[in-house]
Amino acid sequence: MLLKKKLLLTFIMLCNLLYSQNNTIHKDSIIEFIHLANNSTKQKRDSLLSKALKLAKQIDNDSLTFEIAADLASNGIRDDDSILYKKGVDVLLHQYKTKKDYKSYGYYYKFQGTYKSFYSSLDSAYYYFEKAKKVFKEHNYTTELSIVFEKILTIQLDLHDRIGLEKTAIEIFKFLENNSDYFLLSNTYQSQALSAESFDFEKAKKYFNKAIYYSDSIKDNYLRDLDQLYLRMATSYTYNDNEKYEEAAIEAQKGIDTYKKTKFKKNLKPNYYWLLHNLAISELELNKIQLGFAKLDTVLNYTIKTNDLYSKAFVVEDLAYYHNKHGNVKKALNYAEDALQITKQTKNTKLYMHILEILTEITNVNRSNKLLKELLHLKDSIYKKELKIKDQYALVKFETEQKEAENSKLKQEIKLNKVKLKNEHQRSNIIGLGALLSLLIAGFIYYIYTARKKEFTYKTNLEKAKAREQERIDIAANLHDKVVGDLRVIHKKTVTLNTDDISKPLHKVQQEIRNISHKLSSIDFDEISFKDQLINLVADYFEPKFRIKVTNIDTVDWSLINTQIKRTLFLVIRESIQNSKNHADATEVNVNFVEKNRTIQLQISDNGKGFDVQSPKLGIGLKSQKRRVEELNGIFTLESIINSGTTTKVNIPIIV
Repeated sequence: MLLKKKLLLTFIMLCNLLYSQNNTIHKDSIIEFIHLANNSTKQKRDSLLSKALKLAKQIDNDSLTFEIAADLASNGIRDDDSILYKKGVDVLLHQYKTKKDYKSYGYYYKFQGTYKSFYSSLDSAYYYFEKAKKVFKEHNYTTELSIVFEKILTIQLDLHDRIGLEKTAIEIFKFLENNSDYFLLSNTYQSQALSAESFDFEKAKKYFNKAIYYSDSIKDNYLRDLDQLYLRMATSYTYNDNEKYEEAAIEAQKGIDTYKKTKFKKNLKPNYYWLLHNLAISELELNKIQLGFAKLDTVLNYTIKTNDLYSKAFVVEDLAYYHNKHGNVKKALNYAEDALQITKQTKNTKLYMHILEILTEITNVNRSNKLLKELLHLKDSIYKKELKIKDQYALVKFETEQKEAENSKLKQEIKLNKVKLKNEHQRSNIIGLGALLSLLIAGFIYYIYTARKKEFTYKTNLEKAKAREQERIDIAANLHDKVVGDLRVIHKKTVTLNTDDISKPLHKVQQEIRNISHKLSSIDFDEISFKDQLINLVADYFEPKFRIKVTNIDTVDWSLINTQIKRTLFLVIRESIQNSKNHADATEVNVNFVEKNRTIQLQISDNGKGFDVQSPKLGIGLKSQKRRVEELNGIFTLESIINSGTTTKVNIPIIV
C-alpha cells in the first residue's frame, strides 16, 4: 500500500514537471515569435503575431496575450488594416470580460480613440479617450493615464476648445500632485500656450516658459531632447505667427543647438529640419533673403530624399509665397504649380487653399477667376465640415459631462438626505423641549427680529456685490469690444499711412487697454469650480522658490456656498499671493480653510519680511478686499511682524 502511494506521488510530480517545462517552452516560443515579428515584413509579422497569440491563449498567459493584442491593434492602425486592428481590440475586450483585466479594458478604449482620431473622427475619439481615462484613473494606471491626457489635450487643441482644454489642464495638475511626470507637465503648459497664442500672446509666452522650465527636469534623455526640440519648434512658430521674427529666430536657433548636442540625431532629424524651416521663415521676414532661401532649399532637399510628400508640400508652398513676395514671379509660379500637384496627392485641403490663393495673384485673369471660384467653394465646404465636427464634438462632450453631472447630483442628493435626517432629529429634540421654550419666548422673539434684520442687510450687500461685479463685466466688455476695436481700426490706418511715431504707441495703448479688460473680467464659478479656479491660480504663481500650499479645501462643500462669498475669498487669496510674491520677498505661502459654526474661515500666512500694519499707507488692493469682506458681514484682520511674515484672516458667515 505504501509503495502504491509512493508511485502515485512520483507520477503526479512528473506530470507537473512536464507541464511546467511545456509551459516554459511555449513561453520562450511566444517571446521569440514577438521578437521576430518586430523585425519582419508586414505579412510575415502578422502571421508570427497570430501564432504567438494562439500559443499565449493555450498556456493562459494574460500578460503575453495582452502584449500581443496591443501589438496587433497598433499594427492595424499603422498599416490601415481594419481586420488586423479589430482582431487586436477584440482580444483586449475578451480579456476584460473573461478575466476582469481593467488594463486591457482601458487599452481597448485607448486604441478605439486612436483609431477614430487617425480617421479624423475627433468627436468619437474624444468619447473613447474619456472612457479610457476613467478606467485608468479608477484603477491607478498612471503611465497610461498620462498618455490619454495628452491625446485629449491634442483633440481639444485641434478643435479650439479653450475652456475644455483649461478644464483638462486643471485635472492634470490635480493628477500630478502625487506624480512627477514632467513630460506631461511640459506638454500641458505647451498645449495651453498654443491655445492662447491667437488671442493672448503674452499669456502664451508665459506658458511656453513654464513648459521649457519643466522640460529641463525630464529624466529620460531621449524624451527630454524630443520635448525640447518640439517646444522650440512650437515657440518659434508662435513668434513667427505673431510677427515677432527676431525672437522666433532665437527660439529656432536654441532648438538647433539642442539638436547638435543630442545623442539621438538619427531619430530627431525631422525635428531639426522643421526648426531649420522656422528659422528660414524668420530670416526671410527679416530681409535676410539669401540665408532664408538657402535654408528652405536645404529643407526641401531633405523632404525629397526622405520622400516626405506631406512636408515637401509645406516647404514648396513657402518657396512660392516668398519668391512672389520678393518679386520673382516666375519662380513663385513654378513652385506653386509643383505644390498644387503634391497637395492633390496628400489631400491636404487647407494647404491646397493657400496655394490657390498664391496662384490667383500670379496667374492670368481667366485662370485666376477659375481658381478663385474653386477657392471660395473649398472655403465654404471646409467651414461646413468643421462646423459639423464641432457640433458633433460638442454633443459628445455634453453627453459625457451630463453623465458625470448626474453621478455628482446623485451623491449630492444622498448628502442632502443625510443633512435632512440630521435636521429632523434635531427638530424632534426641539419639540421635546417645548416646555422650556415657552419660558424663553420673549428672548426668542427678539432673536428672530435681529436675525431677520441681519438677513436683510446680508442679502442687500450680496445684491450690491453682484451689481458691482456686473458693472465690472460691462466695463470690461465695453473696453474689449468697443475701445480696443476702435483703436485697432485707427492703428491699421496709421500703419497704412506709415506713421510709426503714432502707430507704435497706439498699438501699445491698445494692448494695455486689452489687458485691463481681461483683469476686470469676472471669475466664473459656474463654468469652473472654486477648487479648480484656485488650483489654476496656484499653478500660475507656483515656482521652485515660491511655494504655495493649500490645506483643508476639501473639508468645505463649495457647491453649497454662495457665489459672491467664493468670489470674495478668491480675490483675497489672489491679492495676498501677489503681495507675498511682489512685496514681501516670501518663499512660502500657506492657505488654510475651516468651515465652522456656519462660517467660512480663511487664513493666509507667508514667511516674508512683514510690514507695519499701523502704517496709514495700506494698499488699495487690501482696502478693497477688506471692504468686500465686511459687506458680507465678515471680519477681515491683518497681522504682520517685521521680519516674521504676514497673516491674513477672513471670517464670513454662510447663513445669517
